[in-house]
Amino acid sequence: MPPDDFQESMDSAEDYVLESYIASKRVIDAYKDSIDLDRIFPPSLAMAIRESAFAKSVPPEWYVTCLLPVIASLMGRVSVVAIPSRRYKQAVIVFGLVLGPTGVTKTGVLDEIFYPLMMLDEEFREEYKQKKQEYEDTEDKSELEKPLEYWFYADAATVESLGTKFNPAGGFVQRVDEAEHFFRSLGAYKSSKSQGADALYVNNLWNGTSAVTLRIQDPRVLKNPRINLIAFGHPDATPKAMHEAIGDRQGTDTRGFKARFLMTLKPATLGELTLEAPKADLVEILHRLYGLLARNRVGRPLGDNPYDDVRCFLLSAEAQRLLCQFRRVRNKIMQESNEEAIQAIWPKAESNAIRIAGILHVIYHILADTEPNRIPHSISTETFDAAIQLAVYFARQSEAVFHLNQTGDRDPVAAKVLAALQRKGPTGAKVRDVQGNLSGSGLDKNAIFAALQTLVEDGEVVEIERRFYINDPAVVGSVGAMLGDTPTPETESIQAFSPDVGHVGDAEDFPEITADDVTDVSDWPVDESLDSVLPQQPNKDVESQLGLGVDRLETIPTTTQQSQQPQRQELPELVID
Repeated sequence: MPPDDFQESMDSAEDYVLESYIASKRVIDAYKDSIDLDRIFPPSLAMAIRESAFAKSVPPEWYVTCLLPVIASLMGRVSVVAIPSRRYKQAVIVFGLVLGPTGVTKTGVLDEIFYPLMMLDEEFREEYKQKKQEYEDTEDKSELEKPLEYWFYADAATVESLGTKFNPAGGFVQRVDEAEHFFRSLGAYKSSKSQGADALYVNNLWNGTSAVTLRIQDPRVLKNPRINLIAFGHPDATPKAMHEAIGDRQGTDTRGFKARFLMTLKPATLGELTLEAPKADLVEILHRLYGLLARNRVGRPLGDNPYDDVRCFLLSAEAQRLLCQFRRVRNKIMQESNEEAIQAIWPKAESNAIRIAGILHVIYHILADTEPNRIPHSISTETFDAAIQLAVYFARQSEAVFHLNQTGDRDPVAAKVLAALQRKGPTGAKVRDVQGNLSGSGLDKNAIFAALQTLVEDGEVVEIERRFYINDPAVVGSVGAMLGDTPTPETESIQAFSPDVGHVGDAEDFPEITADDVTDVSDWPVDESLDSVLPQQPNKDVESQLGLGVDRLETIPTTTQQSQQPQRQELPELVID
């Protein structure tokens, strides 16, 4: 081999090793990352989600990912105006995707989130039957309005039928228990001209723009559709199915399609059942929340036409300033990394933060007993801060899913061993157990043991009495109890590890925000006091509030560490003429 070719081959091998390491590290970090429920939701809802997740031995992030699309669907045709002077707004539409292996109570989570919606659907169905009968029994129907049959959700639907039947507010949610089948169904039209057309149509639904379908005999017109999706799938099959939904032959960019989904890769655990009565009833809270949203419209008319069926909320002036800083942080992340996952996922992080802010705004006020049609128009900085926390979490999870799909068989041995340990759950595994889990991979005990030792040295795996455990607080925290050992300083530090979000950039490096970037909303009614329902006061300094890192592989700060961070810096005051 000529020297130049040899050097080129060595450089390529080095890039491959680095890429594989980054991919493995990203997936590991995604397993550890978490949402601080008390910072995001009102206390009653945070407690209810936490208790339900504990009872089913699943991450609370699964519940959050399911809940957001449902609330968005009940809000209906609502948008959040981010910066009016720029005519910048986002439709409150959410596509959620939970990835977890088979047999870990995925359907149970869906059922608990959807049971109040099913009860509501049944109530509306009975009312419709009664009104329909009264309408048919009336001889003079000239002054009567024909009753409409409303639909809140579906388990299966074609893309043409989506959005043709709505609840009174105009929203709809489709739940999918097997996501890979849903994504594969989007490629049902396999001709050379239409492959991927369904997925492109779903892209348009995420934007909430009016659409027309002409592939059936009678054209379907969807005016300002508000179609939300929540899907559960397997982490191995679903990313590949998402990629295939678009179709490579068309030369289309699958990255934008993937980035539209709020994904969570957090794994479930093999926990114990509990007979302890819950302190908060999630179904009861959601039934009240769903019912008020289904029977009342929220937001103000968008534009001058009071009869416009699209309504809106507005980011407050301070929240707009926070948005401007968040964009600069996001841009800095993208500028300092050429990773395809970063370039694919982060452009949508801003959009998702704005959409989530509208959902949280409604949740806070309804649970604080504000009448739905009297919810303040202006979204506070605290609410937008919480929305950014969620958007950042989902962006980091999506990065991991992106790498999980892109690396495929190129993952190093350590990644395969780590995945095998994850499947073993909190019981951990010995070397022979991992080898049995990886039967057919061609890996012998020596290779597996070497990979485990590397993972232990890197702090990704913990070894206790010749058994290996994922370095995760939910797993390692129960190991000492199972073995009856006295915790060591190492295990204590592991159990104390409670990651929040990452760390990004220096706030002082951001250019100043001009008055042109911000709209004065002082004339709008401000949010009334929500001290009893709002999460704890957030840090308004974007750097420490986001906690992202330019080095994407650095240790994520813990919740306990946040209290030791430097003094918070307030956003600069703006003087608007």
